[in-house]
Parts: sequence; C-alpha cells; structure tokens
Amino acid sequence: MKSDNFKEKIQNLRNKFFDAFKREPLLCVKAPGRVNLIGEHIDYNGGIVLPIAIERSIYLASAPRNENLYRLKSFQMEQTYEGELPLKPLENPFWVNYIFGVVNEFVKQRYSVPGFDALFDSDIPIASGLSSSAAIEVATTYFLHKLLPTKHSKLELALLCQRAENNFVGMKCGLMDQAVSICGEKGKALKLDCSIPAYENISIGFTDEARFLIAHSGVYRGLSSSEYNLRRLQCEEALRVINKKTGFGYKNLCEVPFDVFQDLKEDLPEVLFKLARHCIAEQQRVLQSIEALGKSDKEEFGKLLNESHKSLAEDYNVSCPELDDLTNWLRKQRGVYGSRLTGAGFGGCTISLVELNYADSVLNNLISEYYSKRGIKPLAFFSNAENGVSVI
Repeated sequence: MKSDNFKEKIQNLRNKFFDAFKREPLLCVKAPGRVNLIGEHIDYNGGIVLPIAIERSIYLASAPRNENLYRLKSFQMEQTYEGELPLKPLENPFWVNYIFGVVNEFVKQRYSVPGFDALFDSDIPIASGLSSSAAIEVATTYFLHKLLPTKHSKLELALLCQRAENNFVGMKCGLMDQAVSICGEKGKALKLDCSIPAYENISIGFTDEARFLIAHSGVYRGLSSSEYNLRRLQCEEALRVINKKTGFGYKNLCEVPFDVFQDLKEDLPEVLFKLARHCIAEQQRVLQSIEALGKSDKEEFGKLLNESHKSLAEDYNVSCPELDDLTNWLRKQRGVYGSRLTGAGFGGCTISLVELNYADSVLNNLISEYYSKRGIKPLAFFSNAENGVSVI
C-alpha cells in the first residue's frame, strides 16, 4: 500500500506539473528531511553530529527552458515566482531564495545554468525544524547535477547547498542538514565530522527493538529570524577568547579538551562559558552515542538524549517551555528511553527513543492526552533512517 501511495503521489506531481506548465517534466527528484539524533549546534563548531534522513521529503518535478526564465511553484506555498535569476535575495516570495542560492553557486563555478520550470511538493511540515529548506536546496541541486551534468561527489553537492544558504539566504548554518539529505542511507545514521568534513554511515543496532518518535511542540518558527546566527557569533567569540588565554590555536570549540576548558571559567563571560560547555560536552555525548548504537544499548542512548536536552535548555538556551513540557511528558511514558529537542530549537520538534512494544500506545496517548488537552494540532510520527536524495 505504501508503494502504491508513493506512485500515486509522484503521478499527481507529474500531472500538476503538466497542468501548470503545459509540458512534461524532464526529471522528478525526492530529497528527504532530517532529524538529528544527537549533536545539536555543534556542526558549525567543528563537531561530529549524528543525523538520519527521515521518511518525509521534498518532491521536485522540473524541466529546463530555452530562455533565462524561472517559473517556480509549490503545492504548499501560495506565492509563485516567474522571472529571471535575481541578483540578491527576494523578500517575497522568500522560499524561492533556497532555489536561487543553489543556482548562483553553480553559476559561480562557471556552469551555464538554464532557466527552468519547477513544481515542489512536500510532506515535511513547514517550519517544524525538520529541514524542509535544506531539502529544497538538495532537490534543486540534484536536479541541476543531473541536468548539466556535473562530476560533484555527494559531499561536494552538500557543501554547495551549505554555501547557497550561507551566501544567498543569509543563514549561517552548518553542513549537517544538507549532508544527511544527500548522503543518508536506509537503516543507518550519518556520522558526519564537520571539521574535515568527512562522513560514514553507521548501523543502528536496535532498529528491530525500538523506534524514533518525532513529535512537534506546537511552536512553529522561522529559523532565519531566530537567534541562530547570534549563537554562531557567540561561539566564535568564545573560541577567540579560549585561544588567546591558552595560547593554543584550536580550530573550533569541539576540539578544546574539557579539562583545558574548565580552567577558563573566570576568563569567559558566563554566557560564552555556557555555550562553549554545551558544545564540548555535546561532542562527548555524540561519541558515547555512537558506541551505544553499536552495542544496541537503548538505555544508554536514551540517557544521552536526556542529557543533551538539559544542556541545550540550560547552557545553550535554545529550548522553550513547550519543548521542555513535551520532553518531560514523553519521558514519563512507559517504553520511552529518552527525549530531547532536535534541530535549532526555539520551537520545532522533539526526538525520542521508544520501545517497539509500546510505540503505538505512546503515540496514541500523545495525541489523545497531550495534544488534545493543550489544544495543539497533532503532529507526531515514527521514522526509520532512509536513503538520501534520488531521482524518482
């Protein structure tokens, strides 16, 4: 049934493309969203992170044009775009900047990028913290990668997407979201070392024993208008102070040994000390989580999820009452090993590890008890680790 529904979805996308542009699409691409198991806010601090690609995706149908004209439509966005390649980001419609950022990066590499018609569909909830924006970039990049064509590796395509968001959209994100949407593998987590960068896919040992529950807090947010960029600047300042005081040349916060860092408490303003403490401790939690995944140690992994949330809430200050409330409620449910916020924070989703035998009851209780009593529109689902971007 799932396969039939997928085929129907893609055929509907192709039909809608024909209705909109009066011709057939050349390529259809599927780019998944992501959830980060652990390693939050350390991708841009040179850390190792551990995301998975999820069973929710951006779908793109597209075809090139003979002239330099772009016609962009989305099932989810009311506003469309028709015009030439803009030289700077658009205020309205903002969502097309993720596409044009990618186009500009290919142009910088001296590729002759044609205009194109594109229709997007999505089952990733918008502004949920599951990286729908990165998936738009990845889908566009993969379409152009196949169209031009290019000889870029998967990691090179992810880096291009990151530059598109940094340089054109103005979001100083790390590499994680784009990398897992491209490089993810079914049944595996992506161990991404953002300091090199390099990656490997590692097996999740308890796939048959537990499931990942993704649940929304009810707070939607716009990432670019959040304090995300501020956190990055503060981390850079913390690193500058640490290097000045120690005389060492650490390249990133996650490289700083914890014992060295502890001796600097009096030298760092409190806010910078807490941010750096989260990054350094979170890096250790990632390494411990990789070991727990390999040993199929669900209890240890759940404990690390809880510790990560506490650090993100108290040291990194990116949680909110709704995220704290939801993770606390989930931890009290029978069969839940641990729960934490995932993504940038300030709202969005939680990730929890749930014993397989209790999965249905936890989800049903979440909908009937937690969401209904708070007047929150239910948004929760289980997801396995999925493959990255592909032509469909």
